[in-house]
Amino acid sequence: MNASAIAGAVLCAIVVLGCGVLGIRQLLEKGKLINNAWLYASPEERKRMNKKPYYRQSSVCFLMIAGYGVFMLLYALTDRMFYSTFAYICMGAVLIYAVLSTFLIHKREKCGGNT
Repeated sequence: MNASAIAGAVLCAIVVLGCGVLGIRQLLEKGKLINNAWLYASPEERKRMNKKPYYRQSSVCFLMIAGYGVFMLLYALTDRMFYSTFAYICMGAVLIYAVLSTFLIHKREKCGGNT
């Protein structure tokens, strides 16, 4: 194992730990909400917002990114290409989930549903 592989493994481990901690905190609805809808909302909109779906969306995304980091860490440590493939599939799933869940959250808000 060369120095660049070790550096990549350390970087992936930091991403996994950071995103894992953020994902769990968002899942527990603890700490600041890290979501574009919340960050770009005006103070008046924030008062009216139901934060629960945004916490859930953020937690799923952060945990899926942590999964991506795990696969990239395994790839950096073992140099087996199928871990890299799983990592890219995981990242694609994050992107698809983020877009679809955003549309569903906005659809529920327009319809006035609380689920």
